Amino acid sequence: MKRKRKGFTLIELVVVISIILIFAGFIIPKFAGYQSRAKDTKAINTAKQIQSAALSSYSEMDGKFVAASVESAVIDLTGAADPEAVVETEGTVEISFTSDSESYSVRITDSAGTFEVYKGEANTQIYPK
Repeated sequence: MKRKRKGFTLIELVVVISIILIFAGFIIPKFAGYQSRAKDTKAINTAKQIQSAALSSYSEMDGKFVAASVESAVIDLTGAADPEAVVETEGTVEISFTSDSESYSVRITDSAGTFEVYKGEANTQIYPK
């Protein structure tokens, strides 16, 4: 009589491990892409908070963007790191900030109440697309 062995053979284990490694090879690059999109989404949400703070400052300064006032409002009302405001025209301000070790900027227009978010030194627009 032959005894029946319990367990897996070495070939079965090697096949299962190789299949797992193939699946991991597909998933790891997608995961990095998801992380990048999540960081951009976090920056867009921060930009929305910055917009609210900047428009609050705008209304307090009688319909004008004042760089120091905007920076102060952004620091007080948001969690943005190192905001720097530059008033481009009387009704437009650009605020640079850092989020997850990446530099972003948000351009806010008072007349339409809209904002645009740009990423990095190349000023790649990430919102609205």
